[in-house]
Amino acid sequence: MQVVDDDGDAGGDRRRASVSGERERLTGEAQRILRLRSKRLERFGPDLFGEPAWEILLLLYVAEGGCRQKLDGLAPVIGGSTSSTARWVDHLERKRLVRRETHPTDTDVAFVELTDQGRHALEAFLLDAIALGRQR
Repeated sequence: MQVVDDDGDAGGDRRRASVSGERERLTGEAQRILRLRSKRLERFGPDLFGEPAWEILLLLYVAEGGCRQKLDGLAPVIGGSTSSTARWVDHLERKRLVRRETHPTDTDVAFVELTDQGRHALEAFLLDAIALGRQR
């Protein structure tokens, strides 16, 4: 027996493909923003444009697909120390944009992932960025 949803879509295949395609498009936009930020650092240096919290959110989104990242693995990617990265993660946690979890057997290891609230906020921004890019 085949399940048909309210839109007449058998099994919701079109909706899943649409969600998957949208996720791919948003991830591509996040990657584009990260590449632009990298180019900006090359041209102007890191002392003019420091936004570690934004870098963390973008990196978690791009790396994600639901995967959490090690806290100490984020530090070199954003160009900061582990302690400063931890402070930024603390700030993002207070804003309920990320969640930190300690490794079950190694208390020195912490994982960080976007919350649903963080993911939705970032996706809304990425959709805005894509729409603004089309307006040129």
